[in-house]
This record gives sequence, structure tokens and C-alpha cells, in this order.
Amino acid sequence: KKKEQIKFLNGLEYTSWRNIVGGRQIWLHILRVDSSQYQARPFLAKRQILGRETVSKIVAGEHLLAGINAAYFDADGTIIGNTKLQGQIVSTEDMPRASLAISDKWGYKILETAYQGEVILPSGKRLDISAVNRERLDNDLILYNSWYGSSTKTNPYGLEVLVCNGVVQSINPQGNTSLQAGQEILSAHGTMQTELSKLKIGDKVIIRQTLGEKADAYDNILGAGPLLVKGGKILVTAEKESFPADIAVGKAPRSAVGITADQQLLLVTVDGRSDYSGGVTLEELAQYLLDLGAVEAMNFDGGGSSTLVVLNKLLNNPSDGNRQERAIGNILGITRRKLDK
Repeated sequence: KKKEQIKFLNGLEYTSWRNIVGGRQIWLHILRVDSSQYQARPFLAKRQILGRETVSKIVAGEHLLAGINAAYFDADGTIIGNTKLQGQIVSTEDMPRASLAISDKWGYKILETAYQGEVILPSGKRLDISAVNRERLDNDLILYNSWYGSSTKTNPYGLEVLVCNGVVQSINPQGNTSLQAGQEILSAHGTMQTELSKLKIGDKVIIRQTLGEKADAYDNILGAGPLLVKGGKILVTAEKESFPADIAVGKAPRSAVGITADQQLLLVTVDGRSDYSGGVTLEELAQYLLDLGAVEAMNFDGGGSSTLVVLNKLLNNPSDGNRQERAIGNILGITRRKLDK
């Protein structure tokens, strides 16, 4: 075992840990964050759902001290998982999965979250919201907000209703409605379109959303998974959270976040798919986080996405090769905590 520690700033300590397990070399990169001096929250690539950027570019663009890749994402940057930014839900997943919950009042906590949303029409009829800020599919009712992009990017085979402060402002049968801050677009197709077509400008509608009672109390949510550590014990819930084999099984490059008993954060990447580092299983990753002092921990997206950047310096070796960072959908970023005056 070989550990090298660097204190980038007071309360921001990096550890390079090279370990040998069963004749296989493992290289971990660990950033320990003093939560009394620094705070974490999710940041989107290009400050919107659509689009991807490298961790280094997001860190530099947002003037962050550090960042680690976080949620899973699609090719267009759409986040796969529950994300809430400053109290607003910006991406959703109805499958119950682990999420990092962040609040100035409550601190950090790993919770199980699952999205449920509904629209209550003037008639009292309730329509289930399929998702927030993703492509509209057959018979979907999608809720879009300004975090998605400049417009909904939808085709003309549906109906879109612009709602502001609970009141219908406009109705667009052409699709691709522009998105502005403070507005929400209900975009419907098929059976949902039939129901939404009954609305008129000036009608009042109620939009209700939840990620779960506990999660709703937190300002920021970052969903990924599976859970790795709970109550100071290893608890890998890949099967319960229905993760596919390419995530749940085998040794791979990994990223994770851990929370210590005194609310310090551990940002961890493990390099893989190379001679200098063979990657780890989820169970091995959980053990490392436990050894580092985590009482709670969860997995982030891994593989070629695994990236840790501190003070604009790439610390790990992404598995896509030649220290090449992959463009991703969002990160967990670190900033200096604003102290009360």
C-alpha cells in the first residue's frame, strides 16, 4: 500500500492511494472535504439538461474548487436520475434509487428517492406526469422548465400548455415551445393530449411533484446509485435498485461519494481498465469508503466518465485513454462555504 497526501487548501485534502489486491494494482483518488469550510451541490453541463461538457470545463466555467462526475446521462446530456437544483426538480427517475441530498439546514444525507408528479385540471381530473425535462414519447405528459434548454425541442404531434404561477398562459399545438425562467410547459401526446386539449387560456391548474417526503425537505438532490454504505456498514443495493450488469457486476473504473460521521464529504474515483489500475467491484468500492470513514456512501456513474478535478487539475486517469476526459451531463461541485456575517 502507498498513500500520498496533498493539502490543496486548508480543509481540502487529496490522497493518492495505490493498493495491491490479489496481485492486482488499484489506484484510488480521494478528496476529503471539510464541510465547515466548503459546500457541495450539483452543477449541470452548460447550465442546462441538454448538452455535455467535461468535468474540467464545468469546474472552470463555474469557478469551482473541485468537481467529480455524478449522475448517469444519455448521449444528448439528458440526466438519468433525480436531480433538484435550488428547490426545483430538473430531472426525474420513477425507479427508487439512491440520491445525495444536500441542504444548508440538514447537511448531507443519502436517501432513496423516486419521482411522482401530477397535474390537477379545473375539472378535478388528475393526470400523471411521465417525467421532467426529457424527450416526449408516445402518450407522455412531460413537464419542461427552463433548465431543459431554450425550448422543448418537441415535434408538432402533440400539444403544449404554458403555465405560469398555476395559470394557463398559452396553448401551442405546433411543438418546440420556447422556455423562460419561471414558466413551466406541459407537453402531451396521445391520450394525455386529449385531456390537455380541454384547457383554455386563463384556466388554473395545480402541478404537484415529489421525490419522497424526506427528499422534499432538501434544496438539492443528486440521484445516481446504487447505495454502497448505510449506518456504517456495507450495503450494496444494486439488485434492489435494478441496475444492469454493466454497472452492477465486475471490476471497473468507479466514482462515489461518502459522508463521514462528522459530515465531511469523501469524493472518490478509482481508475480501471489499465495495467496500473484494474478497477474495483461495487463491494470493493464500498469497503474502501468504509475504511476511509464513511458512514453513508453511494455510487456515481463510472467507466470512462470517472473523473476528479481539483483546482483545475485532473487528478485521475480516465479510462478512455491518454488522460482524455469524457463529456458528461453533470457533476458534484465544491465551492467555499459562505459564512454568516
